[in-house]
Amino acid sequence: MSRGTSRRRFLLGAAAGGAAALLPWTRSAFSQGIVRPKRLVLFFTPHGTIFDSGRASEKWLPTGGERDFVLHPIMSALAPYREQLILTHGIHKRHRGPDLGGPHTTGMPILWSGGGVTPDGDFTRGELPFGWNSHASVDQLIAQHLADADPTPFDSMTLGVASGGSHPGSRMIYAAPGMPVTPVSSPAAAFERYFAGSLPGEEADRERARRLSVLDAVRGSLSDLAPRMPADARLRLEAHTEAIRGLERGLQSSLSECAIPDPTTDDGLGAHIDKQSELLATGLACGLTRVGSIQCRVGENDGRVYDFLGHSVGHHSLTHREPDVPEALEQIHRFYFERFAHLLDQLSRFPEGEGTLLDHTLVVWGSDTRGWDHNYAAPFVFAGGGHSGVATGRYLRFDDVEHNRMLVSLAHHMGLDSMTTIGDGDEGEGPLSDLLG
Repeated sequence: MSRGTSRRRFLLGAAAGGAAALLPWTRSAFSQGIVRPKRLVLFFTPHGTIFDSGRASEKWLPTGGERDFVLHPIMSALAPYREQLILTHGIHKRHRGPDLGGPHTTGMPILWSGGGVTPDGDFTRGELPFGWNSHASVDQLIAQHLADADPTPFDSMTLGVASGGSHPGSRMIYAAPGMPVTPVSSPAAAFERYFAGSLPGEEADRERARRLSVLDAVRGSLSDLAPRMPADARLRLEAHTEAIRGLERGLQSSLSECAIPDPTTDDGLGAHIDKQSELLATGLACGLTRVGSIQCRVGENDGRVYDFLGHSVGHHSLTHREPDVPEALEQIHRFYFERFAHLLDQLSRFPEGEGTLLDHTLVVWGSDTRGWDHNYAAPFVFAGGGHSGVATGRYLRFDDVEHNRMLVSLAHHMGLDSMTTIGDGDEGEGPLSDLLG
């Protein structure tokens, strides 16, 4: 966590924050001279990508130089966005200390926080216990910073699809140390959480009043409990109270000026991920939030069988057979890059100023491990943000730098300049030079 992080930031809630009034960020609004906000989206898919059986040629990476790079076919879905991408190699995601829980478990929480699981807790692998993550994730620190400076109805939209249960290997977003944020895991639930409570009309007003009444009762119960609890538990209780205040602010907003998305979708993993992308992009465009994330499945040994690709073996098992069955993994990773491209499509469909919402949104793709060999040379892809100062259309090679510096770069891009370090994996400080600017 950044130095000087206030107690208020420690207490930020899972989706807290907001304002009583909602002003959609529309083309007409920008024509009146309103400053275009920066947004941040984190996108996760499981088990890295394919690195060609550990041989010298890094299969997923492009060829060529910084500006004349050529995308590998595994990423062909991103070809229309070539000039809006930053591809990187040489950023390492390391866990300091014992590899508690295994690489998939530790790789998940460290991804966006730079901090690994604690050495004590309710989980075990073998005879070694471990707990939740030791640091807040960068998106939540940024969200709280923005909520303090210029609040929106929701601090962040945390979405997922088939994102598992309550385990460190299936949680990547943390409101504070030991406080994982559970992603809203279906389009219907996401619509209900972020959109339905803000709809205009008498019926929506009655539902909004009912929800506010329930939240008020819960907050009162928490307040009654606080004096009887020990100090550490009281801090967590106050954090939940902060989250309830944020829910109340979100319910007090109105989407009367914004086109409400349709939450219905076809069956299937891809359709659900794509619908979550549509809902998140709409939420950003309508001014519900400026920070979001989508978690596709889990990092903890995801055993999903991609039968719609013709597979009969689970994803995690395939990663350990990678030298023998690279084609199956290529199909899976193509599928996920297509989902990432669809998210960029959704962001691009909203005009904003002289560009689109994507031009003002920095999107970052990451994963729990590098790939089949669990190496910590982490794969990252950055997209968008070109009208917000991000220098895109580049392939950057770094010399074994810690990914904590990348996370600090994200914070600086979003205006949290006071952050110099995050997590516990990097002995240095400051942003990663030349990454975004």
